[in-house]
Amino acid sequence: MNIKTRLFRGLTLVFAFLLVVSVTLSIIMEKYRTALDENTGSVSQETVISDDAEDWTYTTQYTSTKDAVDSMKEFAIREAAESFVLLKNENSLPLKQEKPKVTLFGIRSYAPYYGSTTGGSIPDKGVIDHDPNKSTLETDFKEVFDVNPTMIKAYEDYIAKKEFKWGSSGFGAQAPQYQGLYSATDPTEPTLTEMGVERNKLDYDKYEDAAIVILGRVSGEGTTFNPGEDGRTTKDKEGNITNVVNTDSGNILGISDEEWAIIDEAKACSDNVIVLINSTNQMDIEGLKQDPDIDSIMWIGNPGVYGFAAVAQALMGDVNPSGHLGDIYAVNSALAPAMMNYGTATGWTNAANYSGMNVNSYLVEAEGIYTGYRYY
Repeated sequence: MNIKTRLFRGLTLVFAFLLVVSVTLSIIMEKYRTALDENTGSVSQETVISDDAEDWTYTTQYTSTKDAVDSMKEFAIREAAESFVLLKNENSLPLKQEKPKVTLFGIRSYAPYYGSTTGGSIPDKGVIDHDPNKSTLETDFKEVFDVNPTMIKAYEDYIAKKEFKWGSSGFGAQAPQYQGLYSATDPTEPTLTEMGVERNKLDYDKYEDAAIVILGRVSGEGTTFNPGEDGRTTKDKEGNITNVVNTDSGNILGISDEEWAIIDEAKACSDNVIVLINSTNQMDIEGLKQDPDIDSIMWIGNPGVYGFAAVAQALMGDVNPSGHLGDIYAVNSALAPAMMNYGTATGWTNAANYSGMNVNSYLVEAEGIYTGYRYY
């Protein structure tokens, strides 16, 4: 082999090695470019202003960050108010007293669902600029209502036994939350007995202008409710019943026995019983609708950090809950024919494992139609 050939091969190996190294480094540097910029003082991108900049230069009406944040808060409250849906009203709303004396019922009155799971999750205490020892619901309601403190204290003492820490899901950490209060198989609603309190010590007679019950279900990507074959139970992949509570519709989207017990407490407190649906899942609320002792029902979804101020406004009639549901609320959604192709209890003979997800995920084809991925 002559010297030219050896030189050519040697240079080829060197350049091939340099190419592999440079490609690898460029991928790594691109992935961590923000950290590199911060630590080395480099600039990986810059904005170039053209001579015609006056045509597109961004301007703002705000004179400070505080002004911008206050405007954002105002918009968030208005946005929430425009989404509420009044589902039932037997001359119950709006409340007519100047500052109504109300009692709040339900675990969601202290630990409501502000947002969904994973990317849409919001800490359930101390969010943004509120008192870190109170929920924003409590804080916002107290500005409008005279709220029964004994009932709040009962929930406060009950939840004080729960650990407050970062949550977790198949996608990684979620926002901090009270552990044990978020479940796709249990509304986690405690009865007065479970909270260790007695009705005669809760001052119902002093706060009877309205009894406000807040019910909800956790929701989000990867959080599903999986009915069994007859729609009366919830089952896991192996077919085992996973319902840990009994509900009036037989599946977890119905109203549980424990929730009905709290509703009975609300009926004992006031002749004006208001139920707020704090859920983006379509709960089975036919029982609430048909109950003559429940005077009004309002869907509030997940109001976010500031939305409960808008809920108070809607209850007082300052805003009109004139939104519309995005879909029909079925009497029992688990009985829909589509449920035969839904949930972890369903076996798929043509499911292909897709290892690109960081949880067990499957691409599914049912009846010859690609239906996307679902989680096990």
